[in-house]
Amino acid sequence: MRALLCLLGPALALASAASALASPDTTTAQPLCLGLRGRERLARADTVTVAGTAPASVSSTTASTATASVSLPLPPTATLTAAPAPTPTPLDTSLSYALTDACLVFLADVVSNTTFLSCLPLSLLLTTSTSFATLVDAAVSSGNYTALDLLVAYTNEPAPGAAACDAHMQAWAAELADKANCKADLASAAGGAAREAQTGLGNYEVMRQAGALTDPDTGVFCYLEAEASDGPDDLYLWHLASGTALPSTSTPTCSACSRLLLNHLAYSAANTITLNATIINDAVSAIDGACGASFVSYATEPAASSGGARVRGTTAGLALSLLGAVWLAW
Repeated sequence: MRALLCLLGPALALASAASALASPDTTTAQPLCLGLRGRERLARADTVTVAGTAPASVSSTTASTATASVSLPLPPTATLTAAPAPTPTPLDTSLSYALTDACLVFLADVVSNTTFLSCLPLSLLLTTSTSFATLVDAAVSSGNYTALDLLVAYTNEPAPGAAACDAHMQAWAAELADKANCKADLASAAGGAAREAQTGLGNYEVMRQAGALTDPDTGVFCYLEAEASDGPDDLYLWHLASGTALPSTSTPTCSACSRLLLNHLAYSAANTITLNATIINDAVSAIDGACGASFVSYATEPAASSGGARVRGTTAGLALSLLGAVWLAW
């Protein structure tokens, strides 16, 4: 049945694709698997007290939405040689029944690829992974961020190597836009799932490096601080790359992490065709208006980190060029 292809793992992905092609169904159908999505979690505004290993005190006082003092784990000192368990799967939410057969098969092929799974794209985990959302919710509710800390560390220094993963994702982004795969879906009003996959593949390097950003005062991953914040405001910044605009009522903190992340995204937008420069620049303008005109400064190239090394301390980012990706407008 082609009503929906749920990618819950490599074997299921391929089996589902084959089944979908064998029994086409052109009638309108309801999704068979609905899960938590990153953007839905942005509405969360609960208070969290966190206790983890190797704690570092984090205190936010620059906005009413992030006033809690929490304790978060520091990044691991050793590079992980494999993704920590349980390992979430990108694109395990759903793919629309409206995608063409060719596009469904292509995406199933990508998700079943062992290199893709080993590279573990944070860009797609944030927007298309029920299992990742479940892991994050478990960290928030339990107050134990150790597993999430290890996962974020792995995504910015994956086992295949940062450069190799960057190249693979660029190639898949280009192949996705090929006429034989998802080109028709990218141009179709019903091809939202294909466009979301292309954006995640194209933004792989940008978000891999964003995940490496750490608070220069605490050493904690900036993403963990955003998740542990009382309100969703800082977390909104982590969804700008996926094309989710900063709400006009949102007030992210004037923190070092906000500055580092926005500087990284703003500088990268000039070289990454899958980043929506308008959405990012609008967010920068809003934050500069609240935090000072020069809070985000990206007129010159930020300090860079080689390979997958973690970015710490001062303003950070890279000129990220996805030469192989082909972006078609929504």
